[in-house]
Amino acid sequence: DEHKFLKSCDQVVAVLLQSIAPVLNVTYARVAKEAKPKAKPRPKASARRSLIGSSLRVRRSREDAEDDSDSGAAEAAEEDDNADFEPKCFQMVGVDVLIDEHLQPWLLEVNSRPSMDIEEPVRWDQAPEGSRRCTCRDMDGEDHVHLTSKVDLYVKSIALRGALQLAVGGQVPKDFVELDFAEHGPSGDVDMGLGYTLQVIARLYQVAGGAEKAFTTYGVRRALAAAIGRAGLNPHDLDVAVKRWRHQGYRQSGDLQEDTADIGVLDFAELLMEVSMLLPGADKPLDALSVLIDCCDPDVDND
Repeated sequence: DEHKFLKSCDQVVAVLLQSIAPVLNVTYARVAKEAKPKAKPRPKASARRSLIGSSLRVRRSREDAEDDSDSGAAEAAEEDDNADFEPKCFQMVGVDVLIDEHLQPWLLEVNSRPSMDIEEPVRWDQAPEGSRRCTCRDMDGEDHVHLTSKVDLYVKSIALRGALQLAVGGQVPKDFVELDFAEHGPSGDVDMGLGYTLQVIARLYQVAGGAEKAFTTYGVRRALAAAIGRAGLNPHDLDVAVKRWRHQGYRQSGDLQEDTADIGVLDFAELLMEVSMLLPGADKPLDALSVLIDCCDPDVDND
């Protein structure tokens, strides 16, 4: 049943995307901030010659003040124009699945940077006449050539062309499928599902300072200030947990800063899971994590 098989693939992809969406949102926010046009620096006023007569000096001073005021207003207007800056960018991911004997797809891995190469290696003895021999290490060093893969050309052309159309604000391309995330959600309660939890963690990750500071005692204290003040989280115990966590084999801050996809959000989720067990009365990790993020969600007024 082709329809049933494709629906199963939709479910795998929908659940996956809901899980990684917070990571992609953090990446987008960082890229938008880095790409935002900077206000053009105002050229310094040239030195004016000394003028004889107090009336002339006063007049020139007033003119300079008016020039500064006009320039400041122009810069403010330019900053206002860039306030809603939203770069047109996108992230493509490659999803590899295993298919069992019942045609049930199982997630194998996710590629954050899938290759857009449309060539495939072919053994030299199977190559068309006139092909150019290649000496690269593909095919374990056997003599081969590189030919255009019709499958890759077809699939990747659709994917890239459609992504570009969506990025510029077009309609969903005819070869694309619009997923129903509500149908394939990991939880019956959307507000309490995995996607919601990771979205809050992603917001806390940004409050803590992102890859540069989210794994420092300062950053974690900043993100969890509400829990320290209202939920009884001991700041000393928090500092100890953060320092211990950093030395338990997790990636160090230098590695996290090199993550162009801000995958550190997932590491931050692991850290918060451990910290949540420091709350008074904490018993079950997931329940404790829920209490922690509900208390500290920066988008919710808990006063």
